[in-house]
Amino acid sequence: MNERSSFVLRIVAGLYLAYLGVKMIQGLIVDKPENMMFMFAMAVIFVIVGVLFIISSVKNMRSSKNAETPQEETNADYIEDTPELENKVAETAEDKADEVPEAGEDESGGEADLEAAGKETSDVDVDLDEEDR
Repeated sequence: MNERSSFVLRIVAGLYLAYLGVKMIQGLIVDKPENMMFMFAMAVIFVIVGVLFIISSVKNMRSSKNAETPQEETNADYIEDTPELENKVAETAEDKADEVPEAGEDESGGEADLEAAGKETSDVDVDLDEEDR
């Protein structure tokens, strides 16, 4: 799970805790149970914890968002400030285009290149060449 979705889940959890605390207080006012003071204290704790979850998550989300922005700008500035990289990419593409054989050219040198490299050709290769002629 990424960082942003964890902040969103914490905000939702904080909202739910605060909602439960408020609903408990509303129910306590209507019902007036015997342990009203304990239940009221628990409801207030729910509200406080929920609000703290919301506040801390929003602050952390903003700080992480601000921390990411300068890094992205730095990378963009670096790429814009290096035109040599574009020239190297263009030169590499031109070199690759020169190395590609044109239509009709044989990519492998055949038996002559193998013999020049010091490798012997097998009888099977010779037989195949004779059949093609």
